[in-house]
Amino acid sequence: MTRTPLRRALTRLRRAVLTFTALGATVVAGAVLAPAAQAGPWGGGGAAPPSSSGASATVSGGCRVYGSGKGYGVVCPSPGGGANYLRNLLRGDPVPTCYQGEVDDNFVPPRETFERGQWAIEVCMEGYDARAVQVGPVSYTIEFVFLPHPQQIAYPTENQRAFLRAIQQNSQIPQAVVQASPSASPRVGSPVSFYVPELYTIARPVEVRNIRMRAELVYTEVRPRGAADTPVGCDGPGVEAGPEDTPATVPGACWYTFDRSSNLADSGRDGDRYPLHARALWQVEYSDNGGPWQSLGTFAREAVNPTRVTEVQTLVIPPGGNA
Repeated sequence: MTRTPLRRALTRLRRAVLTFTALGATVVAGAVLAPAAQAGPWGGGGAAPPSSSGASATVSGGCRVYGSGKGYGVVCPSPGGGANYLRNLLRGDPVPTCYQGEVDDNFVPPRETFERGQWAIEVCMEGYDARAVQVGPVSYTIEFVFLPHPQQIAYPTENQRAFLRAIQQNSQIPQAVVQASPSASPRVGSPVSFYVPELYTIARPVEVRNIRMRAELVYTEVRPRGAADTPVGCDGPGVEAGPEDTPATVPGACWYTFDRSSNLADSGRDGDRYPLHARALWQVEYSDNGGPWQSLGTFAREAVNPTRVTEVQTLVIPPGGNA
């Protein structure tokens, strides 16, 4: 499972670099700020709650919990028995310094690829030597990589999975995806309510030893014409509006009315799309040793959702013409 020249040559994008250090150091995910305030509610259309780019906390058993806009998890020192215990878990397999896995169903490729292959998530770990002895602070980097065909995903073995479960567990925060409603194709002059589909509102909980973690989508912010546009915001994932709903009947939703189509908005061509910028804020909490849930912080996940907006088509019948 060690890095090879071939794997170093992989086409990669450090989109989700999340480096955290356990056992006496601090999480790093961009800059580290103090944990944000407790979760909402934050009134629909009001200001977004404060967020930080990364945070961590020490919990029982010498473990640490960490979180950022990309994910969250728990990392712990070697259990009783130390290196001998971990070596027994490995059963002769090498320490998994780097391993790969499939991306989540909600993964959106960070760029177009025109060659055969597949995307994977790759995790690399430092802090353990080849004999499973902890030689320094444990740190991880997580990134998305593109594997050209016919290269396959380098999954950890079952023994390596047992090793990893003994020292850490983590979960990804879903991509920031929004859709318009009641019609998924907005039209000029018609109010639309932006919302996050259910698939993108679920983050897998984490449980390691006596430590539990969970995350909840608490606020959605949308800049319909791009990052420089004025934002509209709403609590939670927003509201999927029905055909009869309006801003008056469903207040607090992420309502917006486009006053012009997206044609010629970007490259000057018909059929262009607005680079709708979505920002989803997630509250990450943890429970230590059966205790009450505590806030680790509120973290933002952002993405561009290209959105086409069309004009309302009207049928013009000349005098004396037929419909």
